[in-house]
Amino acid sequence: MHLNRKCFWGGLLLAACFGVSLKSVLLLLTAVAALGAALALQPRFAPPLRKVEPIAVFKGSALALAGFSILALSVVCVFIALGAGPAMYRCTIEHNLGGDDVDFLDRLFKGFRDPRFWSFLPALYFVWFALGQRSRSEQHFRVAFVVLLVGFYPLLLFCGWPVITRQDFLPFYPLLFTCLSPLALSLWSRLPWPIASSHLAALVCFAILFLIEFDWITNILIRKRSPDPIAADRIGEVLRLTKPGETVLDPKGDVVLRPRPIYDVLELFTMERYTDHLLTDRIPEQLVAHHTMVAVRSDRYPERTRRFLQENYLWSGRLLIAGLEVHENAGGSFRFNLSLGGSYVFLSKGHLLSGKLNGVPISGRAEMQPGLFEFDPDTADWPVTIQWERAYQAGIIGNCDANLPWHGARPRSLVKSSTLSVAKKHAMGFFAKTKVPTATQEPGGCGPWTIRPNILSGPYLAP
Repeated sequence: MHLNRKCFWGGLLLAACFGVSLKSVLLLLTAVAALGAALALQPRFAPPLRKVEPIAVFKGSALALAGFSILALSVVCVFIALGAGPAMYRCTIEHNLGGDDVDFLDRLFKGFRDPRFWSFLPALYFVWFALGQRSRSEQHFRVAFVVLLVGFYPLLLFCGWPVITRQDFLPFYPLLFTCLSPLALSLWSRLPWPIASSHLAALVCFAILFLIEFDWITNILIRKRSPDPIAADRIGEVLRLTKPGETVLDPKGDVVLRPRPIYDVLELFTMERYTDHLLTDRIPEQLVAHHTMVAVRSDRYPERTRRFLQENYLWSGRLLIAGLEVHENAGGSFRFNLSLGGSYVFLSKGHLLSGKLNGVPISGRAEMQPGLFEFDPDTADWPVTIQWERAYQAGIIGNCDANLPWHGARPRSLVKSSTLSVAKKHAMGFFAKTKVPTATQEPGGCGPWTIRPNILSGPYLAP
């Protein structure tokens, strides 16, 4: 009865691990490998294990499966009831299977350079030679299992897991120090007798280790709890430039108070799928369809989107604003293709530039729809910047170093009290009032997509 209860709760805990992350598969495979190795090496360090009746094995397996199914099926049913079943499948199963084309041989050679990769060698040496040297006990089997689990985990991680992150080592370090603690005590007992028998020396060593650990944890907590000035400034600038409901492009939803024009989160697996052409990069079309005038600067965009951003947006500190820059033209007038319609200003060295837009005189401001334009400036003062008027009214000039908060000084906060009040005003009701568009939505009202040449570079899809 006691064994049956253990099997049931073991299955339930295993389902809880899978509910946290499907990367528990790696830990489970390592446990199976460690169990197999411990059984194979068991005659060297422990007496024969007690035989278990087949009916007991069957009952324990059935109870473990029942415990696993209760929690696992409950989680799946909750997602299905919320209408998020397909999204759960995409974000868990497909997401974690996205590394099938990884070059594992190359990963293996890279793993050779990591000292954690070789931890299986001391683990095997300990189990093979040292564990049963003095006596044999059934408890040695449990020790061998834990030691082999610690040794095999980095080996399987480097050899068989598609993508490796720092979080993947979370199960490794607690078990590693658990295994190293007896070794440390054994080494302490081999010290000279006055030191090994001194309680004061032991207390001093313990205090040093405690202070090192405390300092490490404190530094981590301070970094985590301290507000990120870059993130705060970025959100503040977004709130200053955009209105509720207007979309802002960012890689992973960091600008929490504005909807995104795309559904995909541009993390590691997604970028690999874009690189391998398993996903079609239609982010430029979504930017045009949702009239996205602000984007967050990042290198986590697909190649086609990066080219579109370079040619249709101007950098401004940590953001990109709609606009383009035209360098010197010998003829005076120049033609440009506008992909994002809206109210724009023509600037030269930060000042409004008058001229003729498609033959119509303007005083530096114009409302333009997407299309091809010709502008003849009154004065040929290059380069000429064409940027979104709202950003100009906010005091921002695209491609200008003066916009950078660290230009000529240390970084300073761009979040003003008015910005914080706007954030407070819209934060609570944002999710209830704003419907975030998805990447599958059609560009309603923007007409069919056609290929039109962009005079600054290659072709782009535009309405």
